[in-house]
Order: sequence, then C-alpha cells, then structure tokens
Amino acid sequence: MNKEITGSNRDVEKNQAHQDNSWCVYILMRNDQQLYTGITNNMTARWKKHSGKQGAKFFRGRYPIALCYQEPNHNRSTASKREYQIKQLSRSQKLQLIMQSYGPFPLKKHL
Repeated sequence: MNKEITGSNRDVEKNQAHQDNSWCVYILMRNDQQLYTGITNNMTARWKKHSGKQGAKFFRGRYPIALCYQEPNHNRSTASKREYQIKQLSRSQKLQLIMQSYGPFPLKKHL
C-alpha cells in the first residue's frame, strides 16, 4: 500500500528535511576576548539570547562582540559532535580554525 502524500504532508516533509540540516556550529567572542562554542538552528535568535539574560551562563555580566566562526549544514547530532570536537581544542587551535576559514581576526590584548 502506498502512503498518500497530500500538499500539507509534503510541506511538512520538506520542512523537516530542511530543519534536519539547518543546524550550525559557531564560535562567538565575548567582550573580554574569551571564545564560546555552541550550536543552533537559528543564529539570530541565539545571538539575541546570548546578548540578553537568557543565554549561556558564560555570558552573564558579559556580552558577545563577534561571530568568529560558523559551520553550517549539520543536523542536530553532527552539530553536537562537532561542537564537542571544537570545545576540546585549545584557544590557539580555535583561533587557527577561525583564521583558516575567515582570515585574521582582530584581537585586542587582554590586560
């Protein structure tokens, strides 16, 4: 028996397929030059949360100043695995990853 696909079912399936690969891994720089790695399926909303009081504890009392790195086209599972890999890197290795992808990033010396 064939499953009948109506217009609305097709839309749901298309939307689900889009959502499956709409996750990204990102690195933000905080105003004190610290780097934060995370995942999201909506970068704009996530930035707003990090800038406000709803984001990760890492940003409490501080705020993001730049989106330094973004790696799109992940599903939730692969994004989480890649986030873990990046979090295991040292700060200098993360900066290398950023520079390889986007070129030099202007950093202030932390006093």
